[in-house]
Amino acid sequence: FPVTIGVVGNDTDAYSAVYSNSSSTSIKNGAFTNNSRSIWFSGASSATVYNNTFTVPDFTLGLSSDWTAVELSNSWNANLTLNTVLNNTATWSGSGNSQSFFSLDNSSNSLINNNSLKGVLVYGVGIYINGDNNTVISNNMTTTGSQFAGIWFDLNSFNNNITRNNVTTTGYQSAPLYDTSVS
Repeated sequence: FPVTIGVVGNDTDAYSAVYSNSSSTSIKNGAFTNNSRSIWFSGASSATVYNNTFTVPDFTLGLSSDWTAVELSNSWNANLTLNTVLNNTATWSGSGNSQSFFSLDNSSNSLINNNSLKGVLVYGVGIYINGDNNTVISNNMTTTGSQFAGIWFDLNSFNNNITRNNVTTTGYQSAPLYDTSVS
């Protein structure tokens, strides 16, 4: 049966509100507030993240670790649809740390569809992709932070599809698309 969850975190740690390494895990209709990593799927194929709201930490509070609303690592065939990510201020605080709304690391054949992503990100990435055959379609992303990449394709990322996304970046040295997979 469906369960609605609400998770309020402590933004001073690097733990995940939800972690799964099981296939076919679904997180639907949840609310996540102040978690450094709200959802982390590691080796979880066919995962679904649908209709959730993520309010990520305000980095002025001193969070020293990375943050991500949803991270997929070594996961395939995921579906991230109709999610909302909100952020007031986030500033990358040092080497080894990163920030992104969605991160697909060594993950392929996934769909990121019709999400609303808004914030002031500094040294951040909206959607980070390190994998093949992913589809990024009809997402709306707005940020005013400096040195921000809306959609970032990392090395060894091939055959990814980007269609009808609205990415607005207005900060210093920011770009809607950053592709290091092309030499």
